[in-house]
Amino acid sequence: MMNDLEKAIKTLRRLRDIQGDSCNTNDTYMIGMYNGLEVGLSVLEDRDGDFKECKNDIIDIETNTTLDEKGNKRNVIIFKP
Repeated sequence: MMNDLEKAIKTLRRLRDIQGDSCNTNDTYMIGMYNGLEVGLSVLEDRDGDFKECKNDIIDIETNTTLDEKGNKRNVIIFKP
Protein backbone atom coordinates (compact mmCIF):
# COMPACT_ATOMS: atom_id res chain seq x y z
CA MET A 1 0.00 0.00 0.00
CA MET A 2 1.31 3.46 -0.94
CA ASN A 3 2.06 6.05 1.71
CA ASP A 4 1.29 9.74 1.28
CA LEU A 5 4.75 10.61 -0.09
CA GLU A 6 4.58 7.86 -2.70
CA LYS A 7 1.13 9.07 -3.76
CA ALA A 8 2.42 12.65 -4.05
CA ILE A 9 5.40 11.54 -6.15
CA LYS A 10 3.16 9.47 -8.41
CA THR A 11 0.78 12.43 -8.89
CA LEU A 12 3.63 14.88 -9.52
CA ARG A 13 5.18 12.50 -12.06
CA ARG A 14 1.84 12.19 -13.87
CA LEU A 15 1.39 15.98 -13.95
CA ARG A 16 4.96 16.44 -15.21
CA ASP A 17 4.44 13.83 -17.94
CA ILE A 18 1.15 15.41 -19.06
CA GLN A 19 2.79 18.84 -19.15
CA GLY A 20 5.75 17.43 -21.10
CA ASP A 21 3.52 15.74 -23.67
CA SER A 22 1.45 18.85 -24.26
CA CYS A 23 4.06 21.60 -24.10
CA ASN A 24 5.46 23.27 -27.17
CA THR A 25 9.23 23.71 -27.06
CA ASN A 26 8.85 27.28 -28.37
CA ASP A 27 6.66 28.39 -25.47
CA THR A 28 8.79 29.62 -22.58
CA TYR A 29 5.88 29.61 -20.11
CA MET A 30 4.99 25.98 -20.79
CA ILE A 31 8.65 24.92 -20.69
CA GLY A 32 9.00 26.74 -17.37
CA MET A 33 5.94 24.94 -16.01
CA TYR A 34 7.38 21.57 -17.06
CA ASN A 35 10.80 22.39 -15.62
CA GLY A 36 9.26 23.53 -12.32
CA LEU A 37 7.42 20.24 -11.97
CA GLU A 38 10.64 18.42 -12.87
CA VAL A 39 12.55 20.31 -10.16
CA GLY A 40 10.06 19.23 -7.50
CA LEU A 41 10.02 15.65 -8.72
CA SER A 42 13.80 15.39 -8.98
CA VAL A 43 14.19 16.68 -5.40
CA LEU A 44 11.68 14.15 -4.07
CA GLU A 45 13.32 11.34 -6.05
CA ASP A 46 16.86 12.49 -5.11
CA ARG A 47 18.14 12.67 -8.69
CA ASP A 48 19.34 15.22 -11.22
CA GLY A 49 16.59 16.92 -13.19
CA ASP A 50 15.94 16.20 -16.86
CA PHE A 51 14.96 19.65 -18.10
CA LYS A 52 13.56 20.85 -21.41
CA GLU A 53 15.05 23.80 -23.26
CA CYS A 54 13.17 26.41 -25.19
CA LYS A 55 14.14 26.31 -28.86
CA ASN A 56 12.98 29.85 -29.50
CA ASP A 57 15.45 32.01 -27.63
CA ILE A 58 16.01 34.72 -30.25
CA ILE A 59 14.43 38.02 -29.26
CA ASP A 60 14.46 41.11 -31.46
CA ILE A 61 15.43 43.75 -28.90
CA GLU A 62 14.44 46.61 -31.20
CA THR A 63 10.79 45.49 -31.37
CA ASN A 64 10.64 43.23 -28.27
CA THR A 65 9.26 40.39 -30.38
CA THR A 66 10.05 36.75 -30.99
CA LEU A 67 8.60 34.11 -33.27
CA ASP A 68 6.04 31.56 -32.13
CA GLU A 69 5.97 27.94 -33.31
CA LYS A 70 4.20 28.98 -36.52
CA GLY A 71 6.66 31.75 -37.34
CA ASN A 72 4.33 34.58 -36.32
CA LYS A 73 5.75 37.51 -34.36
CA ARG A 74 4.64 37.84 -30.77
CA ASN A 75 5.47 40.47 -28.18
CA VAL A 76 7.69 39.66 -25.24
CA ILE A 77 8.36 41.49 -22.01
CA ILE A 78 11.99 42.18 -21.29
CA PHE A 79 12.91 43.00 -17.72
CA LYS A 80 15.98 45.14 -17.28
CA PRO A 81 17.73 45.39 -13.91
